[in-house]
Amino acid sequence: MEAIKSILPDCELLCSRPADFGRKSVMLLQAVLNTADLNEYKLKGNKAGKVADSLGLGVLKWGRSELKRWAESLDLVDNDTRNPLSAVAIEYMQKQGSQLEVTAKLDKKSCRVIHCQVFQQTRLRSISLSHGTDEFGQMVSKASLELEKGSPWQGRPLEWATGLDDLKLVDGILNYGYGSFDTLTQPDSGLPSISIDAAQMRLVQLCRELHHLHVSHERMQIAHSSAAFDSSKP
Repeated sequence: MEAIKSILPDCELLCSRPADFGRKSVMLLQAVLNTADLNEYKLKGNKAGKVADSLGLGVLKWGRSELKRWAESLDLVDNDTRNPLSAVAIEYMQKQGSQLEVTAKLDKKSCRVIHCQVFQQTRLRSISLSHGTDEFGQMVSKASLELEKGSPWQGRPLEWATGLDDLKLVDGILNYGYGSFDTLTQPDSGLPSISIDAAQMRLVQLCRELHHLHVSHERMQIAHSSAAFDSSKP
């Protein structure tokens, strides 16, 4: 509790300075990415590898590109490498000679799980905002049906309604996030009882399929626009 109270002034200050909050978030996320080293994202036999493999290379590449776009817009790009700058508060505090007590350390595996989780949430929200409510619901149904062609997902509740419960899960995680997962799975939520690990695995699978559907949708729009432009030429 004392630790939370100590950072409250900084949180209040950042709430009043969204640009500074954005810069700190981008640099922190890039620092986690550097440790995660998603160039070697395929890890066999552990949770980090399963999450990354299920999320798919397309979403991981999209996340990197999006992070770089944010860094460029906030002028946080290294002039030599053109990569986003990465820094966390502890680096500045160490330079100032502050006495720090390390209570936890994020290793490569933990950083991979965190980064994949952030990319999954960000990509789901991006796709959701790009389509209307009805269209997005139809996309989730298509993604669910496509996933049914593969092996049953680990931890799936027996009473899980493919498509309908998938949409409830996606809407719930976008509204509450993993931090309030207990709220998402309360008895009155309408969702069957599901563990957070099983839910995360299902969400990254859905995110992967929704990403493919969204990319296909964008390509079709570009093709139609090009065809319409060509037909308008004299």
